[in-house]
Amino acid sequence: MREPHEYSFRRREEVDTRFPEYFNLISNYEGGGVGQSGSFIPQGHGFAGKESGKDSREGYFEFIDGRFKLIASPDEAETHRILSELMRYQEEVSEAYKQAELDSDKDFERLGKLLKDNLYTWWD
Repeated sequence: MREPHEYSFRRREEVDTRFPEYFNLISNYEGGGVGQSGSFIPQGHGFAGKESGKDSREGYFEFIDGRFKLIASPDEAETHRILSELMRYQEEVSEAYKQAELDSDKDFERLGKLLKDNLYTWWD
């Protein structure tokens, strides 16, 4: 059996190796909290991507005066291409997590069958 998170890590790593330029913006909050704030790819002097959350924004961002701001893109066609690729990346990550869940369920089914078939013979 694998460690519980190994299923997700392994599947996610497969996707991440196909998209090596992607990274997540990590936000550190007062009181010690940490959260993922979106997925981005470097573009020009900033980043094209999409924030996480309910009212997320997408487009071209730069750090201005210490804040991550959505501004007009220096190359709108490139930003659009990156956002399309980002959507594909997010779909693949979602599918990877679904597959990881299926992998885990299959292993638990196999373990249950092994226990059922061999429980009494293991001590003989």
